[in-house]
Amino acid sequence: MAQSPIWQIEQVALDSTGAMVAGSLADKVSDLLGAVNIYVGVYPTLAVGATVSTGTGAWVEGAYFPVVPIGTITNPFHIHGVCVETCTLAGGVFCLSLYAGVGHVEVARVRWPVVGGFFGNIVDLTTGVRIAANSQIDAKLASDVGGPDTITMSIRYAEEA
Repeated sequence: MAQSPIWQIEQVALDSTGAMVAGSLADKVSDLLGAVNIYVGVYPTLAVGATVSTGTGAWVEGAYFPVVPIGTITNPFHIHGVCVETCTLAGGVFCLSLYAGVGHVEVARVRWPVVGGFFGNIVDLTTGVRIAANSQIDAKLASDVGGPDTITMSIRYAEEA
């Protein structure tokens, strides 16, 4: 295959072998299309959600709590939402942070109020970054009340097949 000078200079799409150039416009578009047109799952599935607790004191985060164990989602994926299933706090504001990998890189942060008691499932949509295959996901939680307070939660994710 003959080389096209524009691909080499601008890194637009393909290299001389026909492979996509990492970081090119085509690579970014493929990643975006993958994020919206792939398998969507929930974790944990067919089980009680992961338990996450706040620290003691207003806006004090709790420890890292495991949500998705390492090696569970075996393809690269994007977190598309957080589902809060139960909550011990009758009124207040929560902030939940999600972290990927053993280095705990923050990949999403969501915030929601509980007013007059917790009456059902809260679904908070996120636009997630691409997370490497087999990455663990951990969570930290804080509230404005001062806890400790606890939620059970799951994530909605889109997995690249």
